[in-house]
Amino acid sequence: MNHLKIVLVDSNPLLVNAWNKQIQSILKYNGQLKSTVSIEVHQGTLSSLNPIHENNRKTTIVSPANSIGGMGGGFDEALCELYTTNVGKETKLASIETFIRKHLRHGYTPLGTAHILEFHDFPNFKESVAWKRFRANSIVVIPTMRVPKSIYTVLKEDSIDTIRVKHLEIVRFVFDCVWEIMCAVSRHNEKNQEGFENDIHGKIDNIILPGLGTGYGGLPTDLVSKGMIGALSLWGLKLGSIDKYELYRGVICLAFLREDYTVFDNDEFTDIFEKIDGFNILDSDVGEFYKLLFHKDNV
Repeated sequence: MNHLKIVLVDSNPLLVNAWNKQIQSILKYNGQLKSTVSIEVHQGTLSSLNPIHENNRKTTIVSPANSIGGMGGGFDEALCELYTTNVGKETKLASIETFIRKHLRHGYTPLGTAHILEFHDFPNFKESVAWKRFRANSIVVIPTMRVPKSIYTVLKEDSIDTIRVKHLEIVRFVFDCVWEIMCAVSRHNEKNQEGFENDIHGKIDNIILPGLGTGYGGLPTDLVSKGMIGALSLWGLKLGSIDKYELYRGVICLAFLREDYTVFDNDEFTDIFEKIDGFNILDSDVGEFYKLLFHKDNV
């Protein structure tokens, strides 16, 4: 399996601290676990991110857009700057949005669905900052909202139980978005070869990933960090190469997300059910899940 480097980037210090907290919680309990992904965290803007040029590794940048491909604010606006050359701001925005809408087709993109758009036929692409600085040959469009607005639905009058239900759904939604991104990149890499040194095609080695839903969306950073780091770590976790282990991974994901995985009534996974009984991501860090799952003595 291709090793992926994930670069988490955001200018919000609360989110950056939350990411680091979840990563450290995993290392505390399971620093020796093998993974097919590595995670770096950068506080700042896209333009402040260090260049990525090592060994001709190709990069994709995630765009947490809206459902009709609008790129007018926040991280997406910065993304437009990277992929366009010396034209005015409004022209940059219009050209990127037109390109995205052309390739997404049918006008509407459902929430949480990931689409990889390659820029090899975009005007003057090889002169863009995206290519020169990061060898970024594509973006992953994944809408986290249909239109730019807050997607945090907790109300003042909500009971504690209602708030917890809504908070868990946030973790689940963010987890699924990240998982879908990883699936899209995996499918892309299965169809593409590494290519030559100057080739703008080829498999994706690096993913630049911002916070999902934490800008316009207004989602709490602690919940988003748990969903994002949980998904990335479980995706990359090396379990084995046979089908049984992929089913095992699926059951682990259900357990992490507090779904009723027991309805499958599979005796093979009784040990999982017993180990993580009572785990709730709302009350715990991601590392606590691994502690329960892989430490025999659970200490």
